[in-house]
Amino acid sequence: MKKLLIANLIIAIISLVLIVLLSNRINVLNVEVSSSIKDTAINHVRIDSISLIIHEKDSIINNIIIEKNEEISKSNNLSDSASYELFLELLSN
Repeated sequence: MKKLLIANLIIAIISLVLIVLLSNRINVLNVEVSSSIKDTAINHVRIDSISLIIHEKDSIINNIIIEKNEEISKSNNLSDSASYELFLELLSN
C-alpha cells in the first residue's frame, strides 16, 4: 500500500513538473508570435519602399528606351546632308 502511495506521489510530482515546464514553453511561443506580427508591419513598409524604388528605376529605364527610339527614328528620317552636319557637330563637341 505504501509502495502504491509513493508511486502515485512520484507520478503526481512528475506531471506537475511537466505542466509547469509546458506552460512556460507556451508563454514563450506566444511572445514569439506576437513579436513576429510587429515584424510583418515593418517588413510591409520595407517592401513598399523597395517596390517604389524599383518602379522609379523602371520608369527611368523606360524613358531612356523611349528617348533612344526617338533619336533612332529621327536619325533615320534625316537626309544625307543633315546627317553629315549632325555628325560634324558631334565631332566638334
